[in-house]
Amino acid sequence: LIVSNDFTPNGDGLNDVFTIKRNGMKEHYIVIFNRWGEMIYEHTAPEINWGGKNFSGAAVSDGTYYYYLRSTRENGDVVENKYFITVIR
Repeated sequence: LIVSNDFTPNGDGLNDVFTIKRNGMKEHYIVIFNRWGEMIYEHTAPEINWGGKNFSGAAVSDGTYYYYLRSTRENGDVVENKYFITVIR
């Protein structure tokens, strides 16, 4: 699973969405936290597309965010990882 470590949700049409593609996975579950450890986003889907907004729909600030990703393969195997993503506006 190859995942980008930054994106620029500034509305210019380039790299505006943080995406985790299906890549042979049945489902992805993601939880994103800010620098204070507060959960700001959570989603489950075959593909993840995060536009840099929190639960209330407000744009998050520039900076580095921590996220937990659990991916389930078609055969039921589960892969869990922790990553950082940088938001650049």
